[in-house]
Amino acid sequence: LTAVCGLIKTFAAHGILHEDPRLASPLLIYGRLLEETGHSESDEVIQQYESALQCRPDWEKGYFTLTKYYDRLMLAAKFVQSSEHRAGK
Repeated sequence: LTAVCGLIKTFAAHGILHEDPRLASPLLIYGRLLEETGHSESDEVIQQYESALQCRPDWEKGYFTLTKYYDRLMLAAKFVQSSEHRAGK
């Protein structure tokens, strides 16, 4: 995680983060790690997935991964809403 984060920050500092399509995969991996560890806000995870798509706008895997993440967010929101409804809030 630290190596991928360092790579992303280095390319971003040089203004070339979205210029090379080969960077899409590390950006997607970093987004997945952020998602799976739960140490980041959803906005940061979405930003990483969107950065991967900026590198490779035609990349089906990137869109699929982002869509799955949005789906998980929606399911979590519905679960919270139904839990609050059952609790009488």
